[in-house]
Amino acid sequence: MYLLSRSATRGAFIRGLLQPSPVAVAIAATILTLGIGFCFFRISPDFVAQHGARYLPMSGRDHSFFVTNAILELQQSEDTRPLLLIVGASVTRASYGSEASLERKILESTGRDVEVRVLCIGRQPLIQNIANIDEVLTDKRPTTVVFGIGPGNFFSGDEVIRDIIEEPRLGYRSERINLEAERLGLASFRITNNYFYDNLDFFMLRRLSPLKNVLSGPFEQEQTRYIGRNQKPPKKFHEHSMEVLARLDDFQEGMPYTFDLLNRSLERWRQFDSFKIIFSDMAVNPVFVRDYLGEDVREDYLARMRVWAAKQNVDFAMLQPKVGLHPDDFFDWGHIRSADAVRRLQDALIDRLEFAEL
Repeated sequence: MYLLSRSATRGAFIRGLLQPSPVAVAIAATILTLGIGFCFFRISPDFVAQHGARYLPMSGRDHSFFVTNAILELQQSEDTRPLLLIVGASVTRASYGSEASLERKILESTGRDVEVRVLCIGRQPLIQNIANIDEVLTDKRPTTVVFGIGPGNFFSGDEVIRDIIEEPRLGYRSERINLEAERLGLASFRITNNYFYDNLDFFMLRRLSPLKNVLSGPFEQEQTRYIGRNQKPPKKFHEHSMEVLARLDDFQEGMPYTFDLLNRSLERWRQFDSFKIIFSDMAVNPVFVRDYLGEDVREDYLARMRVWAAKQNVDFAMLQPKVGLHPDDFFDWGHIRSADAVRRLQDALIDRLEFAEL
C-alpha cells in the first residue's frame, strides 16, 4: 500500500509538471516577469557597484567581473585620497601583488594613505586598458597610473577592436572604444539608456552566480594566484611559450597605430589636474627571451619604447634589471611566482612613483 502511494504521488508530480494547472502557470509567469522586470529596471551601475561583489563573480578568478566592479565603484566613490591605478594584463597583476599589500607598503615607505586599484585581466588589449582609464579619471583626486606594457600590446586596430565589440568581457560599454571603432569604420557597441540590456551578455554569463555565491559565500578575488606555485614543467612551458610567441608575431607592424593611439590618449589625460602616468615594462622570463622571443627582438622593442617615451615626455620604467629577476622567480614566460620578487618590484615601483609630488 505504501509503495502504491509513493508511485501514485510520483505520477501526480510528473503529471503536474507535464500538465500544469492554470494557477501554476500564472504563478510561474508572474515570477518570471517580476525577475525580468527587476533585471531591466533595478540593475544599474550603482546597483552593481553596491551589491555586485556579493552575488555576481563566477569564481575568485573572475577578473572580468572584479575589474568591472572596481570601475563602477570608482565612478561612485567620494574618496579624495590619491589613487594609484595599475592597468594591464595578468603579467602586470602578478608583478605587484595585492591591492592591500601595495597600500601597506606605500604607507610604510612614504607615510601616504593611497588607494590602490588593480584593473588587470589576462590578455587585456591595450585599447581596453585605455578605455578603463577613461572611465575613472576625475579631477576630484590625484591619480597616478602604472600602465603595464609589452610587445603583446601593440596591434593594428581592426581585429582587436572588432573582437572587443563582438565578445565584450567587461560589464560596461565604452564610449572611447566606440569612437575608435567608428574612426576605423567598424561597427560599434550598442548603447541605450538601459544598463542591463546593453550588458546582457555579461549578466547572462553570470546567471547562476547569485545561487553559487549565496550557497558558498561571496567569492574573494584571487590577486596573487601565482605566488608559491611550482614552475611549469618543461613541456607545458614550451607549449605556452609558443602560444605567447604566436601572439607577438606581428607586433612591430602594429607599433605605428598603437603609438598614435597612446599619443591621442595622453593628450586627453593630461587635461586632468594632478595626473601622472608611468609606463612599466612587463616582466618577462629571461629563458623566454633567450629561447623564444630573441634578444634582438626585445632590444628593438625597448629601444622604440625609449624613443617614444622621450618624445612624449613620459616615464618608461624598466624595473626588471633594477630588481634582478631570474628564471626561478617566474611561474612561466612572464608571471612572477616568487613572493620576494614581488616585494622587490613593489619597492622599486614605490621609489619610482614619487608620491611626495602628489
